[in-house]
Amino acid sequence: MFKNVKVKKIIVPIMFYMVGTFFVFRSVQAENINNLRPPKPATPVAVETEPEIVPAKPIHKDPPPASMIREPRIPNGLRKHSLGLGIGQTSLFGDFEELGENKITLDILYTYSASHSFDLTIDLHHDKYSFKEQWVQTSGLAIGIKAKAYQFDAFAPYGIFGFGFYAPRAKRLIDSVYVTSKGKLIFGWHLGAGADLKLNNHFSVGIQLQYHNPFDIKQEIGSEISGTYSKMLITGMYTF
Repeated sequence: MFKNVKVKKIIVPIMFYMVGTFFVFRSVQAENINNLRPPKPATPVAVETEPEIVPAKPIHKDPPPASMIREPRIPNGLRKHSLGLGIGQTSLFGDFEELGENKITLDILYTYSASHSFDLTIDLHHDKYSFKEQWVQTSGLAIGIKAKAYQFDAFAPYGIFGFGFYAPRAKRLIDSVYVTSKGKLIFGWHLGAGADLKLNNHFSVGIQLQYHNPFDIKQEIGSEISGTYSKMLITGMYTF
């Protein structure tokens, strides 16, 4: 093929050079491509560890809404103050009946709940009853103990007994002359009965019957002032 030895000597080294250059070029190119590829992730090595113990968290339940909380039908009313009014008919007896006419009056009432069965009660009243030219005036501060018979639901009947301070006065016809007695503070007793109905934690209504008996008062002119009176009241109290 290559008859000319000179040509053969020139072409053969060139061919070896070209083949060698080709393989070198391919190896360099493959190395560059391998360098451009992202490295393979390392294979994770499994390590045995003890399981972690996590303490259990306490379960906190949300409180129920206020609308679902049921209150007792009879609210706890110990060591509570109650202030209110009583309005109703006052009837006079004895000498008082001859000096004035019965009428509707207004009383100021106070109660302190000392226990489940007993309360302290105070009744303050000041009224004047007249008939023609005569009149009788009753002023009293009655302090008593209210004993509850029992409690059924929010209803509680009770009885009252106690003492008080009274200052009755009167204008009477003595020997054809109208004479007004002097005011004097005396002692007396009273009793009563009634029932309360609790509407809620603060308000209650009720009925009450009272009987007051101030002690007699001697007079310089005329007979002693003596008499009793009763009250039939509708009550309304505010507790705080």
